[in-house]
Amino acid sequence: MGLADMFRCGGFDIPVGPAADLAEIEYLSALHQTGENPIRSDGTISSEDIRIYLRSRYGLDIPLEECRDIVRGLGGTAKTTGDNDGGKVHVAFPTPEPDASVIMALAQSSPRSVTSDHANTIDDNEYLDLIQFVSILLIPSLQRAKRQIDIDNGIIKIEPIPDLPDTNWRLAFQHPKMYRRNKRLASRLTQQKKEREHGNSLDPSDEDGNIISMVLRVLLDAIDVSAVDTRSYANNNLPRVMVNKHTVERLLDAFGFGDLKSDDILVSQMVQAAGGPGTTLDETTFARALTCDVDVRPVAIEDDACETIEDVYGYGVTSLEYVVGRRINRRRQDKAEQSAECRQGHKTLAGFDEEEGVTPFTPTSSVSTPPSPSVSAANVSPNAQEESVASADGADDGEWVSFDAGDNSTVDWSKAKGEINVSTSGGIEVSTPPPRQDTRASLLNVDEQSTVQAGAGDEGDGVLVETKKPTHIPTAPFIDYVLDEYKSIAYLCGTWVFYLLGAAGSMALIGLVDIQVVQCSGGFLCNLVQQVWSWLAFGLMLSLGGFLVVTPLSLGNDPHRKDLCGVIISVVWAVSFGTLPYSLLKSYAEGIPHSPDGVLTEIETLLSQPYFKLMAVLFFVFGLLLALKMLLEIPMLCIPESVAKKSPVLSYLFIPSSKRSAAATKQAATRKINRMIGQARTMHFKTQLGAPVSALDQYFLCGQTSQSSGGLFWTWKEIFSGRLVNTHGVWLHSNLLIGQEGQVIVLSFGLALGIWGGIQLGESLAKQREALEQEPPSYLRDQSLYFTPYPWNVYVSFGVGLAIAGIIGASLLALYIPSTVATVMKLRTGVISTFRSPTKFGVYRTAADTICYNAGNMVYAVIGSTSLFFLLGAGAVFLLVWKPTQDFFINLIGWGLGLGITIGLKFILTKCTRANFQEALYRKKPRSANFTGLCLMCWNIGLGAGCLLGRLTQFLLAAAFWLGRVDAVFLDEEVNLFGYGFDYVPINFRKDILVTEAHRHPWLDRIGGMYLMRHHYGSAFGTNAGARWRQLFCAALMPWLKKYRSLRNLQLVLEEKDVGSQETLAATGTFAGLGHEEMIQLSVFRQRRRAAAQENDRKGEFMGSF
Repeated sequence: MGLADMFRCGGFDIPVGPAADLAEIEYLSALHQTGENPIRSDGTISSEDIRIYLRSRYGLDIPLEECRDIVRGLGGTAKTTGDNDGGKVHVAFPTPEPDASVIMALAQSSPRSVTSDHANTIDDNEYLDLIQFVSILLIPSLQRAKRQIDIDNGIIKIEPIPDLPDTNWRLAFQHPKMYRRNKRLASRLTQQKKEREHGNSLDPSDEDGNIISMVLRVLLDAIDVSAVDTRSYANNNLPRVMVNKHTVERLLDAFGFGDLKSDDILVSQMVQAAGGPGTTLDETTFARALTCDVDVRPVAIEDDACETIEDVYGYGVTSLEYVVGRRINRRRQDKAEQSAECRQGHKTLAGFDEEEGVTPFTPTSSVSTPPSPSVSAANVSPNAQEESVASADGADDGEWVSFDAGDNSTVDWSKAKGEINVSTSGGIEVSTPPPRQDTRASLLNVDEQSTVQAGAGDEGDGVLVETKKPTHIPTAPFIDYVLDEYKSIAYLCGTWVFYLLGAAGSMALIGLVDIQVVQCSGGFLCNLVQQVWSWLAFGLMLSLGGFLVVTPLSLGNDPHRKDLCGVIISVVWAVSFGTLPYSLLKSYAEGIPHSPDGVLTEIETLLSQPYFKLMAVLFFVFGLLLALKMLLEIPMLCIPESVAKKSPVLSYLFIPSSKRSAAATKQAATRKINRMIGQARTMHFKTQLGAPVSALDQYFLCGQTSQSSGGLFWTWKEIFSGRLVNTHGVWLHSNLLIGQEGQVIVLSFGLALGIWGGIQLGESLAKQREALEQEPPSYLRDQSLYFTPYPWNVYVSFGVGLAIAGIIGASLLALYIPSTVATVMKLRTGVISTFRSPTKFGVYRTAADTICYNAGNMVYAVIGSTSLFFLLGAGAVFLLVWKPTQDFFINLIGWGLGLGITIGLKFILTKCTRANFQEALYRKKPRSANFTGLCLMCWNIGLGAGCLLGRLTQFLLAAAFWLGRVDAVFLDEEVNLFGYGFDYVPINFRKDILVTEAHRHPWLDRIGGMYLMRHHYGSAFGTNAGARWRQLFCAALMPWLKKYRSLRNLQLVLEEKDVGSQETLAATGTFAGLGHEEMIQLSVFRQRRRAAAQENDRKGEFMGSF
């Protein structure tokens, strides 16, 4: 082992690359699913999954039908005409060609085939497959990439930040007023420069060209467009391809969406999303198609230092519990106006205060923006969209007719017979290169709850979107240890230290009180009833104490409360519970002993002990500290967050800890997505001769590598640098922190108690030996002195034992957080299988409420482990120094050392013979190897005791150490008796990690924001056309995701068939029209279904046979 390996301290090689990213996406699907075990093997996310996620994560009670709208709107399966037939899934298939597959032919004859009112698609309207899931996840990154294209093309102009003004110290004496003004301006400019650099660092890397341009090249290459020879996809030298129905159909067919090309409405909408028929499919057009339906969402809003839900609504949803509706409505209105300004390109990227003499910067567009009248989506006729193709195809290649990028003029496509008629106030501009037509409004599926309007004038500029108000349910966020929402993590830890100290002292006193529920006469049943009652009373007192202490103390730590009520309650409770018990105990202890004869009672003896006095003092001190910390939170109620964010010091002091961590998690989501995009684009390249290399071939050849990660020092370094949250997105849950502080308390008190106990025992032995020595000489006296240890025997043994226990305890404390981080990384990268082991993962998904046991388990685990090591260490040293056992123990040590040296010599001899006679699993010299093996076999019969001693020692020490590790599995899953696995405590710890990941994983947080956007803005956010363009983007960039769409389609096909047809298909073994890759996927699908059916009969007989 090298020096580098030694300093890794538990590190491991973590998979990296597209395969690891795919494993993390599968992991997210496993986390997101909420149905019964086993999880769906095709990775789909249902509308019910989304409903439960939003309810648990944000406390939003969203009806199932609205969640279905989220699935359809973001997945691209929203109905264009007709209704959803009561929520039933409609599946249809295109008319098969003469050589069409058996699957398609049978599906076409299905009794549930689609009617003319529904889209001709095999997509499921109730589920999101993984390619749809990833396409939603990429929306913010695509918006950033489009903004970069607009900047490169001059559509958005970013003014440079001015140079810093003169702040020389001489200016402070010559012109004090100018010096103060320059200092303020320099501070603002410096802060704005840092913010711009930070924002640029979160943009997708464009070192090898914009990602949209690269994917567009992949799309065009896939439809056999002759491209200019190039060695990479970095340049923008793309072939000239016109946007029309034929181009879109070819793209859909080339990337596994062939079932959609027969949907004329969808194809027409996709053409309009790209700028209309006849537009050149370049990077600007493609970027517009990818983002035109989601431009209600401001670009890079995820960079704001706030919760994801505030990016959507402008305020925290849990504020609905405390803030009046009028204030909320005003905030929502401000948010809508801000979003409208951003969509029209008026968001300031580098604005300065005019008062300081610097003109605020406004990004400008290269095209004019005329006033815009109202937009009516109902004026758009799908059939007229097809007619517009012929009129646009004949346009001159050098001129383009379109609307300005900010124009929302009403377009009546039903009149588009060779020309475009625009309402009176609309504007038409002819320019090269062309500004793209704003067709988002024409693609919206407008309903009665979400409409799009445009107004003119100073106050009506932009698009005003009517939004939905969320329905919030009470969540008690101040004691939410799943979401971990709190103002101060220090206050949270202090609250639980205060409670643990109080609970320990109270239980110590109550344990001395004989509380009898029945009068026992010494019988077994009577004693059993008494013990059950004692333990129940013990649990009830702890629960009641936690409710009466932790809940009021936590009210002031609620990050969403903006009033003094919670703070005052917490302060009063901390002072009361910290002062009154301490005062009563102190006044009672001053009069000890209270009995006339001077005999101490058990309670008086306990109160006189130094460790109990120390515990009482600490309890009193922590109560005052909690009250003081909560009083310091009062200025936070007076200082707005907008002011606190301007200063790093104020931000740290007055912005809640959970909100800072949530903002860092959003940054981690952006960085992780950028890394996933960068790793996926490395799978697309051309050889030196320009020959393309299949991305799938490249993925299977080198889609996964490994790098060193994790470990003790690595983890703590990432924690202190902040990268653990803002780069890796690992959220350390509060149950872990509470358990760790409990471990610190018991370890500290245990060591102090051990030192005090050793001193007391040594002094007692010294008095006992002194009394024996004063007695007359006799045989009994001599034997008593011989067996009575010397005080130094106790001091040495206790010292060594406490040192070993302290080292073990400190090691356990230091390993819990690195172990948790390593487990998270292994879960995300597939090292610990989840999605691909549905049976094993089902164990973790069951009884997730057991995570509340982990804090107590962690505390008692450390007590048990350190106590065992103390007994082993102190006991071994005591046997070595105690006279009656000293000779035997010395002989035992000599026997063990002699045996160990002999085994070492045998090992050296075996290694020498192995080098000469063995080669891997084969013998180079069979005869010599046989003789050597015979000799070693016979020799080992005598040395087998070494194996016994070695295994016994290792097992005892390992068991003693891993007894304190509830975070790691010690017994293998194969170690069981009649199915019982003995140790389920580590499973509960992993459940805690998975519950935290299900609520705080950066990508789930990101996609949760997309769910809320769709729910908030309705059909103004997300259309079928935009969703399909993004899915094409994902399929081109990451073609390995297409298999999950194929698996979902296969499952839908099977669900459409009757039992007789299914048995026929299962008996044939092959399906016409399926390629080699699809057959492999089908085989995997069969195996998973068969395993699921064998485990759970609810899957049915057919699915088991398939």
